[in-house]
Order: sequence, then structure tokens, then C-alpha cells
Amino acid sequence: MHLPFSPFKAFLVVGLWTFVCHSSVAQPSDGTRPQETVGIALIKPQAWSADTQALPVEFSALTDRTGYFELRTAKSPALQIPKVRVVRLILFPAPPAELVTPQTRASLEKSATEFVELGNQFPAIAKLLQPPIEVLRAEIAQYDAGNVKVDGAWQPRVAYYAARAQALADLLRVDIANAAGEEPMDLEMNQYYLGLQDLALSEPTVKPVAESMKNLFDGVARKKERQELLAQLATSTSLNEATAMVAKLRGLIPEEDPSSLAFIAAWDLASQRADELTKAATEVKTAYEANMSELVQAKQWPVPSSEIVAQIEKLTASVQVFLSASPPPAIVFPASSARALATAAQDLPKASKLVGERQLLLAKGLLDPFARQADAIGPVTAAALAAWQKSINVEIEKFQALRAEAKMLAETDRKEEAIKKYQAAMEVIPEANIALQIEALQK
Repeated sequence: MHLPFSPFKAFLVVGLWTFVCHSSVAQPSDGTRPQETVGIALIKPQAWSADTQALPVEFSALTDRTGYFELRTAKSPALQIPKVRVVRLILFPAPPAELVTPQTRASLEKSATEFVELGNQFPAIAKLLQPPIEVLRAEIAQYDAGNVKVDGAWQPRVAYYAARAQALADLLRVDIANAAGEEPMDLEMNQYYLGLQDLALSEPTVKPVAESMKNLFDGVARKKERQELLAQLATSTSLNEATAMVAKLRGLIPEEDPSSLAFIAAWDLASQRADELTKAATEVKTAYEANMSELVQAKQWPVPSSEIVAQIEKLTASVQVFLSASPPPAIVFPASSARALATAAQDLPKASKLVGERQLLLAKGLLDPFARQADAIGPVTAAALAAWQKSINVEIEKFQALRAEAKMLAETDRKEEAIKKYQAAMEVIPEANIALQIEALQK
């Protein structure tokens, strides 16, 4: 059998275990202290001997000197072998202090396989390689049986990962609690959550813990978002914006929050009642417009009929009940129409009575504010009110002209003419001050 040998490299150290168990004994850089490690050295009789003539020498420690190795063997505490005679050094593994992850287990498996292949390559040392192979396979068997090794001690894998997961979950819970305030948090970038996900890759029983923490975070995030939406909805905003916010609130599991459930219930009820009010107001406005059209055609004053007034009063009562429930400010209901109809029912009969009594100035004081609301009822009502206002204004202007003329006549001592003008003004508007003026002129 031919053993590969290079003149540029007098020996090859196979330190398989070094990459797996992280041995606490490292080779000193000065070569003065021994490396406490069991192994085999393949040594040729002479430097020029063939590699196939190399024989195995077991050692329990070695020191890398300049130009030679110093081996502690069963027969010699300091056997010195020139490096040119050493074909290969094989270091035996010590039991690992840590064996937790599948990656470490795969490294052990690889090391065991390499030792077997080495025994196949060098049959003379195959038997001597059995102890390290058995050590590796024993460690693998323990791991495969559901255990992990931590600080040199075996424990059930599930218990180990459960403890690790709980510790990370406790830390993550603090971060989540802080995120409920002003501090934003990206769960997917949180070190503790990432740690839980990494553990779950090695131990499936950790996955529910990671999921429960994500559910906790999502719940806190939903609570914060619901609070922000409710705060915005409590202020005046457009119906479209508020509708979008309510839709978003519905998607944030409002069942978790009594306040959100209460708001949504209030919103739905207010929306339904607002729709009912809109329908009722539309029906009353339609009837009112028809009534006004009849009055205009009959050339009568635009005073609503008693049936229309009864409908308006019913609508007004419904609006008051609606408002007493403090609906969300964004809910749109026919407020302007309801106000205009209520004003019509209340003020137009009064104005009509005042006109009949020729109290046109007082009638004007009622009609002018209502005229600004008439468009909310309809075009017929607005036109009728405009015509009524115009006719009253004509009379008022006539009264004011007669009163001014009478005053001018009185000031020029034309008493009889002044009295006649004042009397003509009184026929238009029977104002008390005019009567006093006439009385004063008659004395």
C-alpha cells in the first residue's frame, strides 16, 4: 500500500475533533508545553524510508518542538521523533462539552465517517481508531435519543429548548410591552424573536412559543392601532374618511376591545338611523314642495298645511332623539333640511299671522333668516319665499316712503298734510310710533 507523501510537507495533522468539540487544550505557540491529547503517530524507521514502512505509535500528549515532535507514550514520557519521520498525526476526540444543534450532530457524523475511512486507508491502525469512532457514535446516539449536552451534561432536548424558549419569550415580552407605548418595534428584526425562530428550526416544540409571542405582539399592535383610530373618529372628519377608518377598525378584531365593539355598534345604529332620517326628510320635503306648488298656483301665502306641519314635527322629534344619542360626528344626516322644515313649521304660520295684522317688519324679521334655508327644502319653496319677501319689501318701502314724507311735512309745519301721510303709512303698517306722531300733530 502506498501512503501519499510530499517532500514539501513532512507530516499532516488530522485534527478532526478540533472542529467539533472545541477542545480547551490548545497547542502553545512556543512549543514548550505539551498538548494533552490522545492520538496516533505514523512514524517511519528513517527519514528516507517509504511511507508504507511507517508504524503506529500511541501517545497521550505531544509537544511541537522545532524540527521534532515530543510524544508522551506508555514507554517514554518524552519520546522525540524528527518531523521528517512522521507521516501523519491522528488526534483522538474527547467527548464534546456541547451538543445541541443538528449542525453539530452532522459534524460528529462527518468526523466518525472520516475516522472509518482513515482506518480503511491504513488497515494497520483500524483497530486503534475504534475508540474515537465509538466515542463519536455514542454522542450521536445520545443526541438521536432525544438528548442534548450542555456544559458536559446530558438533558432532554425538549426540556432544554423549552427553558431557552421561555427565557427568550420573557425578554421579548418586555420589548412588546414597551412597543405598546411610543417606541415602534419591528418584530421580524427583534433579536429575541429571531432567537425563538432559530430554536424552532432545531426543535419543533418551540414553534408554538414563537407563534404565541407573535400573537401577543399582533394583539398589542392591534390595540394600539384601534386606540389611534378611535381617537381620530372621536373628532370631526369627513364621512368617507370615517367610513374607511371604521372598515379598518372592523378588521382589527374589535372583539378584543369593548370600546371598539361599542363604537362600531354605535356607528352602525347611527348610520341606520341617519339613513331613516334621510328617507323621512326626503318624503317630507317632497310633500312640502307639492304643498307650496299648490299654494303658489292658488296665489296664497306659502304657509304649510296642518298635515305637512304634523309631518315636520314628527321628523323634528326623530332628529332630536337621534342627536340625544350623541352619534359619531362624521355621520351625515339631513340636518339642514330638518332645520329648514322645522323653521318653516314654526315661523311661517307666525309670519302669515303678522302679515294679516299688517306687522310687516316683524314678519320680515322671521322670513329673512328662513329664506336663507329655503333651498334646503326645494326650489319651489325657495321661489315662493322669495316672492313673499318681495311683496312684503314693497309694502315696507311704501311705508318708509310715506313716513319720511310725513316727517318732512311736519318739519315744515304743514300739519294737515303730514297727518294724512302718517295715516296713509298707518294703513300699510300700523306702527305705534306713527300713531303718537299723529296725536302730537293733532294737538
